[in-house]
Amino acid sequence: MTEDYEYEDIEQDYKYDKKRKHTSVRFFPDKNIATVTKSEFEGEEAIEVAILVEGMTKDELERYFPPLPAHRKQGHTYSLARIVRSVIYEAFTKEGEDIEGGNVRHFWYTHLKKFITEILGLGETDVVLGTINTAWGEMINSGLVTYEGMNIIGGKENVRLSVVKDSPFSNLIIAVEKVDYFYTYQWIPRLFNSTLITAGGQPSRTVARAFIRQLKDLGVDLDQQFYMCTISDLDPAGYYIQDAFRKQFESAIEYYGGSGAVSIERLFVREDQITPDLLKAQAMPCQDKAKGDKARKAENTKWEYFCSMTNGGIYMPDPPGWTGPVYEKDGQHVVRALLEMTAFSKEIIERSIIRELLKIIKETNDESKILIPEIMRIFEEQKDEVSDEQFEKWRRILIQPLISQFLSDTNKWRYNINDTYNTQYNEIDDKYQEKIDEQLQESREREPDLYEKKDDLEAKIKALKEELDIVDGEIGEKCADIFELIDDLESKRDDEFDEIQEQKDYRMEKLEEFKDEKSTVFNPLEQGLKADIKEFIQDAPELQLYFIDIEQMNRFKPHIGRLLTQPKLLLEEDVSCFDQPISTFKEKDLLQKASSVKDENVGKVRNAFPKVFTDEMKLLI
Repeated sequence: MTEDYEYEDIEQDYKYDKKRKHTSVRFFPDKNIATVTKSEFEGEEAIEVAILVEGMTKDELERYFPPLPAHRKQGHTYSLARIVRSVIYEAFTKEGEDIEGGNVRHFWYTHLKKFITEILGLGETDVVLGTINTAWGEMINSGLVTYEGMNIIGGKENVRLSVVKDSPFSNLIIAVEKVDYFYTYQWIPRLFNSTLITAGGQPSRTVARAFIRQLKDLGVDLDQQFYMCTISDLDPAGYYIQDAFRKQFESAIEYYGGSGAVSIERLFVREDQITPDLLKAQAMPCQDKAKGDKARKAENTKWEYFCSMTNGGIYMPDPPGWTGPVYEKDGQHVVRALLEMTAFSKEIIERSIIRELLKIIKETNDESKILIPEIMRIFEEQKDEVSDEQFEKWRRILIQPLISQFLSDTNKWRYNINDTYNTQYNEIDDKYQEKIDEQLQESREREPDLYEKKDDLEAKIKALKEELDIVDGEIGEKCADIFELIDDLESKRDDEFDEIQEQKDYRMEKLEEFKDEKSTVFNPLEQGLKADIKEFIQDAPELQLYFIDIEQMNRFKPHIGRLLTQPKLLLEEDVSCFDQPISTFKEKDLLQKASSVKDENVGKVRNAFPKVFTDEMKLLI
């Protein structure tokens, strides 16, 4: 006979992946569910050395955690899922951060293995491990427990390269499927100051939570759009992993108070990056490893999702000796196929990743951020010849100033824009909407018959529009070839329009240049000034004082003459620059005015200063 224990049933509603979810636990304040042990580890293996807390017996577990009615009919005598959830909640509530630090796998050895394998007599099967993984997901995503509150760290933290403080690319996350790719391509996110994370077979919720918490601590905006750039094999597992990544990161962002969504941008391998010849030479059969109807159903679900993301999946002729499922496609017997990244050289993958990453940055980020990847592009071309010390120097000298400028400008800019808009929008909306509603209601009460007629007409118009859509759709189907030809003609027409527009723009540009160059010919005042200046320069012996030699002076006389006849430089408060008390070519303000004039002669004179003028003239300038 089992002892009676007091307990509390805790129900929790939450949202995950924009869907409503529900979970529950049973908490015993005066009794432990799990038998807690202390273990010592030898590599990956754990050896139990002591029992710290005695838990429930099998009879007690069956009594307090009965199965669902449907599962009872199948012969189950307890609900393993609810037991595991309750054990996790129990450890969080009773032990908290006093739990010995470790990852989720460590928790298996200390809190789960004893009662699952010895008391319930279950093995460490895929079903059991799947149940545990689902339980962790429900506990974390519902907010009933937190990893940091249980002193649990991600076992894959060593394969996460985090964004640095004040990075302009804090919203870029590069996710790779396999650990070896992490080490091969980690230099790429280092250059872009973004995050690199690996699934290592299965995405880690602890890593996602730790990363988002770090972003929050660094002051990163969790309401912004995040872009997850994925790199994986072209197979169902690769697409399943990227979707799992997205869900975990969005859940973590929401948990830490953010509203930002995560958009998947697949860098490699994509269907459009492969050729039929490559597929024929390198594709491998997608081995069906599922055992049992339930597992096979899960495999098929993953394949269907893969097909929806890749325009129907990929197939190959059934290979000799194949014993798995065979399908008929286009009159041929085929099997499901996959393409591994190892079919491509590292150089091809590398170039593709960089190209796609820059494309995403240019499409999704503020223009000021583009400066940083341009610097990094130059560095990338020399990365094999540059040491780690040199990279840090580049980062410190070139990147950090741009980061500081970006933060000081765009953060303040974005805040002011949003704050001003929201304030003004709400004030205007509140000011007018109530009055508008009152007036509309008054008009309806004044002319109820007309409004009734209007409502009837609107219903008829809606019906006609629906009928029109149907007819339009039929026309589109029956005349598809004609409309396709029209689209092609319109495209060609637009291309020719663009071409003649470019020609027009070029010709107009050249016309303006010609007008600017020749405009002084039509100005008698400028012509007279030019003659006076020419004569003055020829007869001014003091000019020699400001040039190193006569040859240099004579060489730059025409440039000075043309400079002084520029329309923007002729007048100073309605007085000719030439008539100033000091000769115009010695006037200090002349250089300031010249700096705003885009003329080749101005440039020649300015560039000549450090080379041909004496020290006295340089000082005056």
